[in-house]
Amino acid sequence: MRKIDRLHYMDTLRAVAMFLGLVLHAAVIFPQWTPDFARTHDEPSLFLHSWAELIHVFRMELFFLVAGFFSLMLCQSKGIKFYV
Repeated sequence: MRKIDRLHYMDTLRAVAMFLGLVLHAAVIFPQWTPDFARTHDEPSLFLHSWAELIHVFRMELFFLVAGFFSLMLCQSKGIKFYV
């Protein structure tokens, strides 16, 4: 087992992904193209809808990437027995 320093840029990346989740969920209220029964707001916004679609493309994959990276760091620092 070896000591691995904390990588602050990965923490920052995770925090940015969390913040983008707030933006995504706020923008989803203003959908541009939905069935009438699912419309949640009377004034759809193409701008907010576009941002929501853009964020939705990569945000969860980014969380999985960061989680895998931190899992690997934990496995390397504490050992496989601690990890399992």
